[in-house]
Amino acid sequence: MLYLNEVKTMKIDELISIAQKQYPQEKIPSVEVLKKESVLLKKENLSRKDNFNYQGIYILCNKKDDVVYIGSAYVQTVHKRLLQYTSSKDTGNSLISDIIDMGLAKDNSAAMEYIKNLRIYAFPNDSLEYMLIKTTNVGVINKVGISEES
Repeated sequence: MLYLNEVKTMKIDELISIAQKQYPQEKIPSVEVLKKESVLLKKENLSRKDNFNYQGIYILCNKKDDVVYIGSAYVQTVHKRLLQYTSSKDTGNSLISDIIDMGLAKDNSAAMEYIKNLRIYAFPNDSLEYMLIKTTNVGVINKVGISEES
C-alpha cells in the first residue's frame, strides 16, 4: 500500500495548468477563479444551497494545496455530493475509509476531522474527472478509471 506521504503529490495550480494545456476543449476555470470560490469542506460552508449548486468536478486539497481527491457529481449537484462527505450517517462516504487506508487518519473520527480541513475547488463540467485523475498519475486517493497500463 502506498501512503500519500510516500508518493509524489501535485499542487492544485500544477494540475489546473496541465489540464488546461492537455484538454483545451474543456472549460477549466483559472486557478485564481477556483481559489476565489473555494471553501473548506465544513458543513457550515455547505449550508447555502447555492454553493456548488451545479453538476461537475470537485477537487479536494489539503492545507498545502496538494491534490488529495478528484471527484465528480453528474447525477446530483456538487453541493449534495460534498454534503455526503460531512455527514456522520453512512451516505456513501467512502472517502473516510480511503483516508484511513492511505494512513492519513487512524479512525473515522480523525478521518472526519481531516475531511473538514480539505479545501474544495469545483466547477461545472460533464466529462473531466477521469482525465484529471490520470493527469495527477499518483498522490490522489481515488484511482477510478485508471487502467494498469496508465
